[in-house]
Amino acid sequence: MRPPSRRTGEQIRNAELAQIHIAKAQLGWSEDEYRDILWTVARVRSAKELDWEGRKKLLDHLKRCGWKPAAPKKAGTIKPVAHGQPGLVRSLWDELHAAGKVRDPSDKALGSWLKRNGWPERVEWLDGRQINSAIEALKKWLDR
Repeated sequence: MRPPSRRTGEQIRNAELAQIHIAKAQLGWSEDEYRDILWTVARVRSAKELDWEGRKKLLDHLKRCGWKPAAPKKAGTIKPVAHGQPGLVRSLWDELHAAGKVRDPSDKALGSWLKRNGWPERVEWLDGRQINSAIEALKKWLDR
């Protein structure tokens, strides 16, 4: 599994298709107008048929039509991970095991718990906000 910061070609394609559909809605185009523009710009009838070049052409056209892509939510708010924080997560996990609250002290079990809580399954892949949340959740679990 890759770290979550790297996007695959499929993820990029899906993100661009989502942008296209968002732009269509924001520009208020009817389905017929949208299909005509797809045909005029890229010679396709469906956005799914667009290759990389076609998606780029269409996104450029949408921008010329007045669509402004929104900035990613919470851009720039990720806090860096402090050096000791990954070790603290591991230490808290070990304490939970010692207290009998966790049966399996392995890294795999820790990864499963992280994944069930909506975080990446490796401690080193967590950003600052995620690792702080994981630490707080483990502390609360330990206090119960």
